[in-house]
Amino acid sequence: MLHNYEDHSGGRIWVLWNGAAIQMHSVKTTSQLIHLDCTELISGKVSHLTAHSTFYSTVQSAWNSDVQGTPLFVLCQKLRVVKAALKVWNRDDFGTIHHRVQCAASVLHVAQLNLSTDPMNNEYGKREKQAREDYLHSLRMEASYAKQLAKQHCLGP
Repeated sequence: MLHNYEDHSGGRIWVLWNGAAIQMHSVKTTSQLIHLDCTELISGKVSHLTAHSTFYSTVQSAWNSDVQGTPLFVLCQKLRVVKAALKVWNRDDFGTIHHRVQCAASVLHVAQLNLSTDPMNNEYGKREKQAREDYLHSLRMEASYAKQLAKQHCLGP
């Protein structure tokens, strides 16, 4: 494993990176070249978003927008279009994650009350099970979102 202060007999090349986020490994070293392999230490940054069924279609439709200009201009414009589309998609599909957790908790509470009044009713049992699964799913999404925010805060802007 390399670190930020690696020496070489032919001289010194400065490569700076955040050691908490990326781990560097030297693959091959010559007098003119250092071939590095990077391993991202922070994984699952936005897993709750990419796991959604419409994420990739949203990105693809935004990326396929027609933009004219130099290659760098086209890239920047397409990235802007994708960012704007993902903001709208996130707001429309997810809303505020905390509100979704509260709603799922309310639905679960009602389902548990119904089940407690009639424990032999299979329909109430199925509804309670589904409400519990929905609540746990929304809690996992909230935890994933919190981890993402914590990593962004830790790594800086």
